[in-house]
Amino acid sequence: MAALTNGERAGVAAEFMRQMQDPCGVIKTVIRTSVDNVDAEWEATTGAALNTSLPVAARTGLTIKEKARLLILILKQKFGV
Repeated sequence: MAALTNGERAGVAAEFMRQMQDPCGVIKTVIRTSVDNVDAEWEATTGAALNTSLPVAARTGLTIKEKARLLILILKQKFGV
């Protein structure tokens, strides 16, 4: 999967800042760098670990979008976001 474009990364950083209920104590440039780093490293690290954690039937039967949807739902439930 291709990395996000510069504009898409900027949009993610801006949306993150809008969604923060309280100031998070991290400056904008650090948030943007965090978005850049997560986007660049996602597939190689976290995506691979997620895929490995799935049963073989799910690993081979779900699309990448379905796996992402599953992860999003789990994270929403765990962290209430």
